[in-house]
Amino acid sequence: MFVQLSEEIQGYILDCDVFNDRGMLLLPKGHLLVKSDIQFLLKNHIFEVEATAPQAENEENPSPDSPNEDSQPSSPDLPPSSTYQLRILDAHNHFAKAVEDMEGLFNKTQKECRIDTEEFSSIFHPLVDISLQQRNLFLSLSLSPSEQQRLYHHSLQVGIISTVMAKLLKLPEDQCRRIGMAGLIHDIGKVLLEDPSEYKKHPTHGYHLLLNSKNATQEMLDAVQFHHESPNGKGYPNGKMKEEIPLAAQIIAAANLFEHMSHDQHSSTHPSPYMALSGLVESAYNGEIDLEIVTPFVSFLTPSFIGQKVVLTGELIGEIVSIDNDEPNRPTVRLSTGQFMNLKVHRYFKIQRVLEKSPTIV
Repeated sequence: MFVQLSEEIQGYILDCDVFNDRGMLLLPKGHLLVKSDIQFLLKNHIFEVEATAPQAENEENPSPDSPNEDSQPSSPDLPPSSTYQLRILDAHNHFAKAVEDMEGLFNKTQKECRIDTEEFSSIFHPLVDISLQQRNLFLSLSLSPSEQQRLYHHSLQVGIISTVMAKLLKLPEDQCRRIGMAGLIHDIGKVLLEDPSEYKKHPTHGYHLLLNSKNATQEMLDAVQFHHESPNGKGYPNGKMKEEIPLAAQIIAAANLFEHMSHDQHSSTHPSPYMALSGLVESAYNGEIDLEIVTPFVSFLTPSFIGQKVVLTGELIGEIVSIDNDEPNRPTVRLSTGQFMNLKVHRYFKIQRVLEKSPTIV
C-alpha cells in the first residue's frame, strides 16, 4: 500500500523499487526504511512509497525450539539507523580479513606460477555478497592500506566495482561473477615483475599465469590481458581500439580507473568518491574508457552525493542539492547564504574539495 513519507514509517519495508523522475534507482524493493532514507527520498521529491508495516513481535514469532532459518539475529536495544553501522562494520571486518588472505594467495601464485582460482573465489564471492547488501556500501571499504598491502586492497576493490558495473549493464549473473573474478586478479601479473620499468608487461604475465590455471574462461583471460587497453587506441599492450577490446576488459578498465581515482597514493587519506566519479566521466569523454559503461555507474551513485558539503572557487561553501549525470562535477549547490548556484551555468566556479568524504549509504 502507499504510505506518506514521515518519520512514523521508520521500520517499514519497501514493496517495490523507488526511482526518481530521471529513472535512477534510489532504494531497492525489500529495503528497511530508516530516518536517513526518509530524508534522502524527500530530498529527491519522493513523498509517498509502497511499503508494508513491520510485523508485530507477537505475530508468528517462532519458538526457540523451532528457529526460522531465514531470520537474522535482532538487536532490540539498537535504533534502526544502527543497522547501517552494523553492516558497514561487518563489511569492513570481512574486507580486512580478505586483504590478509589475498596477500597469502598472491605470494602462493608467485611461488607456483599458477593461479588457484577456487581459492581466490572462496575469498572474493562472500565479500561481494556482503558488500552489495546496500547500494553503495562498497564505497565505504577504503581502509588506508599500507604500501605493502595496497595491491591486495586495490584488487579486491576493483573486483567488487567490476561486479557492480557488470550488474548495472544487466549482464547474466554468472557473467557478472566471472567479470568480478577477473577484476580481482587483473593485476596478478605484477607478482612476476622484476623491475618497475617492466610495469606494462603485467597484463601479459597475468594472462600466462591464468592460462595455466583450471576454471579460467576465455572471457577472464581476455579481461586480464587487455584491461589496460583504451577505446582511443592509446592503451597497452597492443593499442587496441574500442571495437577490438572485449567488454569484460573495458569494464575492468573503468573499475580500475575509478578505484585509483578514489585513492590518493601519495597520502594516507582518500579523495571523495564524488570527485573520483567526476574524473571518471571526464576520462570517458576523453576516450580513455567506455562512456556506455560509465553512464549507468554514474546514474547509480549520484543520488548518494546529494547533501554533501563542498568548497567552491573563492572558498565559497555550499551543499550539493542536485546532480546532472552528464556533468556530475557541475551540480547545483545551495550556498551558505541560501542562494542556489548551478555550476553548469556559472562555469567559473568549480568544486575545489569535498568536506564530507563519505557518501550517504543507501
